[in-house]
Amino acid sequence: MKLSREHLARLVAQEFGISPRDYLRAKQLRRAQTLLRTTSLSTTDIAAACAFGTTPSFYRAFHAAFGMTPGEYRRRHITK
Repeated sequence: MKLSREHLARLVAQEFGISPRDYLRAKQLRRAQTLLRTTSLSTTDIAAACAFGTTPSFYRAFHAAFGMTPGEYRRRHITK
C-alpha cells in the first residue's frame, strides 16, 4: 500500500496529535534520555545512536525540550 507524504502526515497527526517530524523527534529524545540514564556512552555516541545529525544539533534539541544539557540530565537522573 502506497501512501503519499501528505496522507501519512494526516494519519500521524490524527493518531498522535502531532506532526510526523515532532513524533520522530520525541522518539529520538526519549531514546536519548534512556541512554543517558542507563549507559556510560558519551553524548557524541548517544547523538549518533539516536540519529541526530551532529552532536550540536542533539544538544540544541535536548536543551529545547528539557531545559538542560544532556550532561546535566545525566547527572540529575543517573541510575545507581
